Amino acid sequence: MFAVVTDNGGNIVRATIDTFGETKYLSCLAHSVNLVMQSVLNAIEAVKNLIAKIKKIVMFFGQSNTAVYKLREAQAKDEYQLCLIQDCPTRWNSTFDMIQRFLVLLYAVTCTLLSLDGSPQMIFPAEVNLLKELVILLKPAKEVTLSISGEKYATGNKVLMLIDWFRTEVKKLQPISDVGKVVKTSLMSEIKKRLGCYETIRFQSLIGVAALFDPRFKRSYFPNDLYDAQVLNLVSGHIHDLKQPNSQKRKTENLQADCSNSTSISNNI
Repeated sequence: MFAVVTDNGGNIVRATIDTFGETKYLSCLAHSVNLVMQSVLNAIEAVKNLIAKIKKIVMFFGQSNTAVYKLREAQAKDEYQLCLIQDCPTRWNSTFDMIQRFLVLLYAVTCTLLSLDGSPQMIFPAEVNLLKELVILLKPAKEVTLSISGEKYATGNKVLMLIDWFRTEVKKLQPISDVGKVVKTSLMSEIKKRLGCYETIRFQSLIGVAALFDPRFKRSYFPNDLYDAQVLNLVSGHIHDLKQPNSQKRKTENLQADCSNSTSISNNI
């Protein structure tokens, strides 16, 4: 067993560390990014209210077969007839998908709402511009979420690279509106607050070593010289242990103990 990846729930983290040891615990980057984005989207009132308006419109289409039919009619000349996407409160990227699809169907949605009685109010042009800016501001986080969410391949080696890329991409953004500027500032603050732990000694024995052995990254994304030296020392220590028969025996015994603990836990569950 190399690592146990969990969300950031305090009870889950404590149970994992108590059972497997702190060196085998790793916080899920996708979950941490989700916390970053949820915090940003909920903390800024203008953004929160605008997303609520979009949700209300999307829910109207979800509850009205007539509205869905009219929406398809409005897309009759398009190659594909698309539907609006309803977001999920616990998955921030579904909010991004909802906004992006809403902008794609903006003309069709406007025509449909104007043709139906009792339909919710359409958003104003200034709000459309803000939505377009939000898509640009939030897209780096979407890319990170997609990249780190592999189910059939390891992604720990990419953690440092993705955090560095995420931070760099957000820094490069130049929002025009005042709200957009607040979103950017909030993003930078949350990245430092919630993702900075991955660049410390806490997880270097896992993601630092994984990055070092990936020929694409190696030491390129290590945050500082101290981190670099500590990872190299860890690897040197592991190599030295492998050359010592007694040390290797202890490693095997520890691995067997881990397997025994895991089996015991499974049986208890």
